[in-house]
Amino acid sequence: MRILFCLLPLSFAAAPALGEVVQSLEVKTYNVSLRPDMSLRDAISAASPIRHGGKVFHGFTRWHVNWQLWWNNTPDGRCEIHKTQTRVTGVITLPELQQGAPVEVRQTFDRYVTALRSHEMGHYQFALDAASQIDRQILALTPQATCTLLELTANGIGRRILEDAIREEIEYDRRTRHGRTEGVTLTP
Repeated sequence: MRILFCLLPLSFAAAPALGEVVQSLEVKTYNVSLRPDMSLRDAISAASPIRHGGKVFHGFTRWHVNWQLWWNNTPDGRCEIHKTQTRVTGVITLPELQQGAPVEVRQTFDRYVTALRSHEMGHYQFALDAASQIDRQILALTPQATCTLLELTANGIGRRILEDAIREEIEYDRRTRHGRTEGVTLTP
């Protein structure tokens, strides 16, 4: 499961109707030391700082989506959106094998981490897709009777889309068995 926080800052400004999704992704690593008495899988598991539900994971993606909206009043006194901005930030944590490992171990590790990175990028894609959908749907809102109603409606849309993204992401891990069907496997 991914951790999300939704911030809902609001501003007022007159501008042509437009939307924007801004993203930022950081990749963090943790060092893996390979000892002669350990398999590569055991070495990664021992080094991993990622623990969830009593299990050790080798990679993890945490993402955060928030949105802003700008509005003003229409000539008939209703409230309409003129601009949206949805931000996605993400952090992917992956293992990094220390120098000096035998060539065949390095090759196995590189294949594994490539598959793991791809799987974690799949998690981040759920955030990007949700952000685009939030931005598009909020921008498409029709004018509302009050700005309070507009804000409540927009925030409800955003929360619903994030809830759907979380469910889809959980299903992604179930369907791929946390990436195993995508090549995220190491023999013991």
